[in-house]
Amino acid sequence: MLRLVHVLYGVQPPWSREMPHVPLQWQDLVFGEAVTDSREVEPGTLFIALSGERTDGHTFLPDVIARGALGALVTRAEVEARNAVLAHTPRLWALVNPVTGEGLANTAPGTCLLIAVDDPLMAVQRLAVYHRRQLTPTVVGITGSVGKTSTKEVVAAVLSRRFRTLKSKRSFNSEATLPTSLLRLMPDHEVAVLEMGMWAPGEIRFLASLARPQIGVVTNVGPTHLERLKSIEAIQRAKCELVESLPVGGWAVLNADAPLVMEMADRTLAKIFTYGLTPTATLWADQVVSYGLGGIGMRAHYGGESVAMRLPLIGRHSVYLALAAISVGLIKGMAWDEIIAGLSDPEAQPRLRVLPGVAGTTLLDDAYNAAPIS
Repeated sequence: MLRLVHVLYGVQPPWSREMPHVPLQWQDLVFGEAVTDSREVEPGTLFIALSGERTDGHTFLPDVIARGALGALVTRAEVEARNAVLAHTPRLWALVNPVTGEGLANTAPGTCLLIAVDDPLMAVQRLAVYHRRQLTPTVVGITGSVGKTSTKEVVAAVLSRRFRTLKSKRSFNSEATLPTSLLRLMPDHEVAVLEMGMWAPGEIRFLASLARPQIGVVTNVGPTHLERLKSIEAIQRAKCELVESLPVGGWAVLNADAPLVMEMADRTLAKIFTYGLTPTATLWADQVVSYGLGGIGMRAHYGGESVAMRLPLIGRHSVYLALAAISVGLIKGMAWDEIIAGLSDPEAQPRLRVLPGVAGTTLLDDAYNAAPIS
């Protein structure tokens, strides 16, 4: 829940924050979701006007206002440069100073509030950090060269069987989209499952500083960013930033069948939980069978227990998705029946969906933006 006063306070640099004066008529204003895509704006939305190489979110402000956004994070210069266009919007808008609250006093409720900040990207990141620190969920961060989104979906499906769980949308794993996931956190959320991607070294460490995960899952390390990082070793170091960011008492969940991932065990203060097909892993599986479109079967071994299961996840490779999710579930104290129920949820199958086609045919939907090795 994003109250206006908290947004105005949270977007300010933390070293110079001042509580703004919010007139009585605005004190109960609560924003809905924060979005960076103007096409996703709905009544109540807080729009983040990001500037990129190809487009500038300020360009879409007339449409954002018309769609019913309650507010937007903008720069004053960009708004003033578009005054002539914005003057023709059918709905009222006002430029607001987040430090003083200037612009609110004589503004009628229902007006779209354009909150003037130094940089909308930095402002939403600051707001996300402020919002995250007001709440106490267990945050699960997930990274890896491939399988991040699929693993996120399956982990969330398992955890949601016991806990009120938030998961990041789609592949929202960047410096711009992860903050919007954090801003969806509510006081009753017990767990947040967040995907963390990277474009350059240091980015995952930065994302971890925003989200403050207590559990970190690393799926694998592969040649997915060689054009920028130049070597597998550099990719490994970048992915390792997640486990290096975990606190004492946290958990690093590592793929035991990936040597470059296992090397990360010596670079964290967190406890180590490993998973894979090797019997030396904390959690391991054997008797893995693929039943084609009928899913997979396997037997999981953990702490002297041995549990057989049949899951709707498609493809033998899905055993790693299941093991990662089981690992996090066990760390959180879940029972086997809860974990298996989560893994059996049809929504846990993030890719290769089996859909009924026309005239009795079967459609396999594996449309996905992913690296070749996935």
